[in-house]
Amino acid sequence: MKCRDIQDMILTDYLDGQIDPKKKGIVESHLKECAACREFLVTATEAVIKPFDHSESRVPPESIWQGIQDVIHREQEVEVSNPFYDVLERMKVLLTMPRTMRAMATVAVVLLITVTLFKGINYRQQQIARASQEEMEYLSYLSGTSEMLDGNGGYDTDIEAYFL
Repeated sequence: MKCRDIQDMILTDYLDGQIDPKKKGIVESHLKECAACREFLVTATEAVIKPFDHSESRVPPESIWQGIQDVIHREQEVEVSNPFYDVLERMKVLLTMPRTMRAMATVAVVLLITVTLFKGINYRQQQIARASQEEMEYLSYLSGTSEMLDGNGGYDTDIEAYFL
């Protein structure tokens, strides 16, 4: 383990005596080999533990502990029942993904949106062309000139050729 990890364990659990036996063995074997971490342990003990050596231990009343436990339980319930909690957890996963994975996911989303938009535009153009064709057929039917239509739904006139 790295010295930084050992020092974190010293500050969090080792000094309090709350470290599990396996981790305690790891810390103690590292301390035998590393002078810098031994010095860190001495400094941390003097700064964190020694000031409280001669202080008397007070136990708060049970009602205070019960109030603390109630607040903790309520906070845990709020986290679980919060509808945005799941979204935030998913965002954390996205942010911890490797950069290449995020880039590939972004490209895939952009491509999906682009394809969807162009499909919609193409479909709308087809609808407009179909509607125009139907209007031309209806107008030719109303005017009784359906025999004048060429095979493409036009009248095959010079003016039509000019504008189309």
